[in-house]
Order: sequence, then structure tokens, then C-alpha cells
Amino acid sequence: TGIISVVAVETIEDFADTSYPYWNLTASNDTDDWLRSSGATNSANTGPNDDHSGGDSFYGYLETSKDFAFTAGDTAILESVPLDASQGTFTLSFYYHMFGADTGTLQVDAWNGSTWDEAIWTISGQQHTATTDAFTQVFIDISTYSNTDLQLRIKATAAGNLGGGGHTGDIAIDDIKLEPTISRIIWN
Repeated sequence: TGIISVVAVETIEDFADTSYPYWNLTASNDTDDWLRSSGATNSANTGPNDDHSGGDSFYGYLETSKDFAFTAGDTAILESVPLDASQGTFTLSFYYHMFGADTGTLQVDAWNGSTWDEAIWTISGQQHTATTDAFTQVFIDISTYSNTDLQLRIKATAAGNLGGGGHTGDIAIDDIKLEPTISRIIWN
């Protein structure tokens, strides 16, 4: 894979298709994988009951049931392909849903050209009160990154519980967008 220029193009991931040209759902440096689903997640009392828009009916999520990310510290990483950010500034946005007593952490990391800057955005714990709650949208300014090999990763980390595992900690994401930041308009 080469480096993709995102100067005038917005990249979108809505999980509607099973091919992901801009994101890798199965990164090798995590313990679990992001799963693609529609409708409710596999466990009761956690996760959303559908995707963010109801339009394509699919989203990505971290499943925290036994045989998945059940133990505190288990992670799933969604990693972008390398992006050339040297020709402009960009904003990353997506929708998330974090419902369940055992909900862990969702964070965004950025490759600065030599190392990962971890947790440039992060949120932890239950953020929604029901499976039927609307997803929350977040906008993350990544304009400080101008490297030609920028990569982003969205990482979900399971919290587990006092008994060693927690099945009510599903974390869902949907409609990921990377788009140019419009900072000013000049009129002649």
C-alpha cells in the first residue's frame, strides 16, 4: 500500500461494506479485533441497539464478552493507512457509543513521523445511559500533524471488572471521517 493524499478528499468509513480501504480492523499490535455489526451487540445491557444513522445499519465495535475483550487491558485497534498530511490541515470526526457498567476507554493516537502520540483524544467509562441513546459525535483537530506518513488509530480498551472480566463494556464507533479543515475564506 502506498501513501494516500487527503488534500482535497474526505475519507469516510461507515462500515456499510466489508472492505475498508483506509482502515485496518485487524491491527497486529492489539489483543482483539474491531467487529462489524448491525442491530444490537451480542450482550445485554451494553452497546448500541443500531448504528448511528440507521441508514446503513452497520458500525464497528469492541465486544467485551467471554472469548473476546473480556479482561481489563484487552484492546482493539483500528489503524489508518499512511496519509500525506503535508499539504493541508485535517479534522478527524466519528460517532461513538459507550454504554455499560464495565465500559473502558476509547482513544485516538497519531503517528508523528517517528513515534505514536498516544491519547491525543480520550474518553473513559460509561457515556450513555441506554442501548437506545443516540451516538455522540466528536471532532478532533489534527492540524498539528503535517508529516507525509501520518497514521491514526482508534483504540478501545476493555475495563474488565473486579471479578477479572466484564461483559457489559461494549464500545461502538461509526461514520469515521477525515476531512480538510477549513480555517478561513479570503474574498477578493
